[in-house]
Amino acid sequence: MIHILLPAYNESETMEDLLQEIDLAAPTFGDSCRVVLVDDGSTDGTSDRARCHIGPTPISLIQHERNRGLAAALQTGIAEIVRSGSPGDLVVFMDADLTHSPRLISELCQAMRGDVDVVIASRYAEGGQELGVSAFRKLLSHGAALVYRLALGVNTVRDFSCGYRMIRWDVLKRTYETWGDRLLEATGFSCTGELLLKVLAHTDPARLTEVPFVLHYERKRGQSKMPVWRTVLGTLRLLWAARKYVNSNGPNGR
Repeated sequence: MIHILLPAYNESETMEDLLQEIDLAAPTFGDSCRVVLVDDGSTDGTSDRARCHIGPTPISLIQHERNRGLAAALQTGIAEIVRSGSPGDLVVFMDADLTHSPRLISELCQAMRGDVDVVIASRYAEGGQELGVSAFRKLLSHGAALVYRLALGVNTVRDFSCGYRMIRWDVLKRTYETWGDRLLEATGFSCTGELLLKVLAHTDPARLTEVPFVLHYERKRGQSKMPVWRTVLGTLRLLWAARKYVNSNGPNGR
């Protein structure tokens, strides 16, 4: 089973198109799949769009009464997938704004074969691109990637901050059981990097790999929800604690 985790906040404009794209791509995955949609307090009818969708892919909808942020939405979705999944399952993390194409999931599945626990859709792997992204945002994301690699000495990963990735359920479960409700403590969008760092404590860097990914930011509708400077500061705080995460036995071992 492939669990597709979609954290969403005010994505009613894109929700129907995204769910249709998942339905069309699903036959190429080589396994059954489900969507776990966490509506993080949307006020634009995002959940209603999901409920009205008619398609072959099952959708588990979880709603937060108020907007609690990306980390809380991911934490809720991970808890549900750990509870309902089983050994051998795969978990895909995607954005819900159409910038991540579901067609890439089949490539993630292929790359997961063998001794691999995490596959990252990488903007910085050969063949990867960022379309529709400002030069300033590119500079920040490339800079963050370089700092991650230098700070951690992990050579198998070039894109730590992209939210599009696949993780083995077994590894995610061990990570979640270690940290519990403190799995994601970073503020803002830097929590995607935090998750990867904490997963690293439960696998080997050699078991991480990447596939090229073209980020289609021009497909995004509406304004970005990422506060740039808050994310930069959150990333710096995260990297300050990074080695504790990678070598940690959890909250009590920090």
